[in-house]
Amino acid sequence: MRLFSAVTAILCSLSASAAEDYPKAQLPDSVTPTKYALELTVLPEKESFSGRTVIDVILSEQTSQIWLHALDFTSSSASVTDSAGRKHAATLTEVAGSGGVAKLTTSDVLPAGPAKIDIAYTAPFNRRLEGLYRTDEDGESYAFSQMEPIFARGAFPSFDEPRFKTPYETTLIVHDNHVTISNTPTVREEKLDGGLKRITFAPSKPLPTYLIAFAVGPLDVVEWKPIRKTALRDREIPLRGIAAKGKGKLFSYALENTEPMLVILEEYFGSPYPYEKLDLIAAIDFSAGAMENAGAIVYREVLMLFDEKASLNQKRRYVLTHAHEMAHQWFGNLVTPAWWNDIWLNEAFATWMEYKTARKFDPNGEYGRLNLAGSLGAMRSDSWRSARRIANPVDNNDDISNAFDGITYEKGGGVLAMFERYYGEEAFRRGVQLHMRRFEHGVATSRDFMQSIADANGDSSGVAAFESFLNQAGVPTVRADLKCGKSGADVTLSQSRYSARVEAPTTDQRWQIPLCIVAGGKGAERSTACAVMYERRTTVKLPGPSCPAWVIPNADGAGYLRFSLDRKEWAALFAHVNELNPSERLAALDSLDAAFTSGAVEIDTYAEGIQALLNTPGGMPEWDVASAPISRLGWIANTLVRDQHRDGVVDYL
Repeated sequence: MRLFSAVTAILCSLSASAAEDYPKAQLPDSVTPTKYALELTVLPEKESFSGRTVIDVILSEQTSQIWLHALDFTSSSASVTDSAGRKHAATLTEVAGSGGVAKLTTSDVLPAGPAKIDIAYTAPFNRRLEGLYRTDEDGESYAFSQMEPIFARGAFPSFDEPRFKTPYETTLIVHDNHVTISNTPTVREEKLDGGLKRITFAPSKPLPTYLIAFAVGPLDVVEWKPIRKTALRDREIPLRGIAAKGKGKLFSYALENTEPMLVILEEYFGSPYPYEKLDLIAAIDFSAGAMENAGAIVYREVLMLFDEKASLNQKRRYVLTHAHEMAHQWFGNLVTPAWWNDIWLNEAFATWMEYKTARKFDPNGEYGRLNLAGSLGAMRSDSWRSARRIANPVDNNDDISNAFDGITYEKGGGVLAMFERYYGEEAFRRGVQLHMRRFEHGVATSRDFMQSIADANGDSSGVAAFESFLNQAGVPTVRADLKCGKSGADVTLSQSRYSARVEAPTTDQRWQIPLCIVAGGKGAERSTACAVMYERRTTVKLPGPSCPAWVIPNADGAGYLRFSLDRKEWAALFAHVNELNPSERLAALDSLDAAFTSGAVEIDTYAEGIQALLNTPGGMPEWDVASAPISRLGWIANTLVRDQHRDGVVDYL
């Protein structure tokens, strides 16, 4: 019995070892796809769909085994045709527990060079809103897709990584009364027996697997007026709304407001919309808020289907989400991250860009400080020792899923805003446009992006400064000490990592912080001094011969940092709050709250600061400034104050 148990344990160990011998993250570099031809039969009322995938590849070495991705497929046939035209039978095997890693094993050794993989298969419609999935409503069945991040492997055998961008030739076989949408326009429709039709789509521009899109079913199609030609674009862009049966009439508001936002984005990027058409798809069931598929963006219904009577909040959500997804058509789609560790830049840029677009689209919409509010929100989670860095390593499937969080979207957006403020808006934009030109229809890393910004501005130090925020977690606190002399004033800055715990500041980390100090003189007079803080301590000379009345080391609240002042300088700042803009007041409220939380300021200074920072020239602070301290004030009243004094404290606060 013991011998049997020992043998069983050894066999299990060997089996586990064998199961683990597969690519856990990126596939080997020895096989590179260059083109896909997809043909799928999609009948949404069925439990499964069928398909055939033909992939042109380049083999860098001879082999009899190709690693790729395939999830829950039943393969009916598989082969590889080599560069000499010889067809080799193959077997497709999914590695159990791998999350869709599969090996294609050929009967003979394949020579290096071009080859063509051909796989026919069936697969179940996904029921978790991933890959190619089925959803039902009012007795009708539909199929939609969500390929990001790694769900394309459940729709077609593929090299399911963002670095592999190729053209796609797509054909769908569907019911003859169903509407069929993909990334490109339909070029041919053929009637088939059995009430079916074959839809052939135009070949796509180079795309990664995660941006491929399908929608099939009894869909309403709202043909909107095309987006007009511009000085940047010599062609119109066909624009449509796609919704479930009977819901197309609710698409007017979303379609009417698409053109002005898209034109704003074209002007910012300095290049025309990169795809042949733009379909906005309102999916019945959708796991994400929206998905930026090239030329076929998918949204939750609530974000697209409403009319002029909708609430202001719903319209604002539409503007921000729509601007975000359309920004991705350039940043993410036209230029794609090489691997998921750089997804932060993809999402952070679109988040940052959505606010910039929204402000220009609707100057009275109060979108101006939303990027700052998101950045300040990220600082709360980034204040803990368990916080992750922005550019986190991605070594397995779980790491990919974990990369989509507030650190990615909001901290990343805050860091971009900080560098834009340092370089200047137009200088930063020049770098973005250079990046688009350099990597058009290709892939790029975060370092590539930072280098484009630096190169466009003749800067040799920006990349290292950027990376100091990407490659370590935490929020820097910058203490500013003002000193005045006969020849003027300077500010001595010292940095440490902020901790929400009452403890001595940590000095084991260092950032290269681009910041601008605002100094105030008489009346509304302001001057600004900018520098990169390379060391833990540095001194910045302020302009002018006189001593300023106050300083704030975070101009426009644009820095991803918190600042600290001594009691005297806090009081000086409180006395001149009317000379701060709303973003600076919001940043000051956050820094004051952080200082109070860590024990760096006493409660009387905190209370004095709250009263002052909410005391604006018009007597009514902006809504986001007014709401910023509510949570902390409630905590003080409910936790720190004795019951008999609570009413008085509440009245005071």
